[in-house]
Amino acid sequence: MELEQITTGAALGPLLDQARAEGSCAVDTEFVWERTYAPALCLVQLATAGRLAVIDPLAGAPLDPVAELMADPAVEKVMHAPSGDLAAFVLHHDVRPRNVFDTQVAAGFAGYGGSPSLERLLEQSVGVRLRHDEGFTDWSKRPLTPVQIEYAADDVRHLLAAAEALRSKLADQGRQAWVDEEMAQRYGAELLVLRVLIGESGSRAEVAEELAGHVETLAGERKRSAVVSGDDPAEAIVDAARREKADVLVVGSVGMSGRREFLLRNVPNRVSHNAPCTVVIVQTHQDGS
Repeated sequence: MELEQITTGAALGPLLDQARAEGSCAVDTEFVWERTYAPALCLVQLATAGRLAVIDPLAGAPLDPVAELMADPAVEKVMHAPSGDLAAFVLHHDVRPRNVFDTQVAAGFAGYGGSPSLERLLEQSVGVRLRHDEGFTDWSKRPLTPVQIEYAADDVRHLLAAAEALRSKLADQGRQAWVDEEMAQRYGAELLVLRVLIGESGSRAEVAEELAGHVETLAGERKRSAVVSGDDPAEAIVDAARREKADVLVVGSVGMSGRREFLLRNVPNRVSHNAPCTVVIVQTHQDGS
């Protein structure tokens, strides 16, 4: 399958039309998330049954049409551990991702162990071994090398086949209904977005006042707002999520990457998975909006 590089809206349109016609596509992104409150999308990889493409917004490709596809419930988006990817679309494009099939979650139900990497999943499910020798890449730098572009495309190149293999195994195990229920909770029509604002400076009351201006916008969109503060942001998020009867999938924050990784690693594992919330967005007081 020839790898396409999409840099214009004119080239992007037919690709998204094909994804809609087929009703399914594989999606991944490359982003940077060091000094911004939300992941900055630098590349979107998309594969259909017959096409493989990298969409480059830094070279001119618009991402609003991709965001619309992410929110389209008629098109299944096959993704692997899409926390950061979804946070970027929610925060930058104000969409609610719908009909997402998370292969990492499905792999857990299928018996591949907890949170398997994409490399491990592809090798075990479809016998593909990725050769990812590329070191750290600053995806915001241009031009990208051919090796970097191929590396990025590998993240979706075999993902539809892996999803099909997972579904076959889940059907044999009688567990497909469990996965369908989990995906519906995380990405279905009852999606609830819990926005959490951490007050790193200023009093709790000042943070609450800043957030109050956004409550009216959030109302009616099945979104909730909570204000948390304290020395343990992860514990505060857990408490807020439980108070709102919300589950946690996506956590975004600003500040040092180590702290963000701590939140991403610890918060989702400390909240029950029995409520219809799939996104928690953490913003600091200084950058809260």
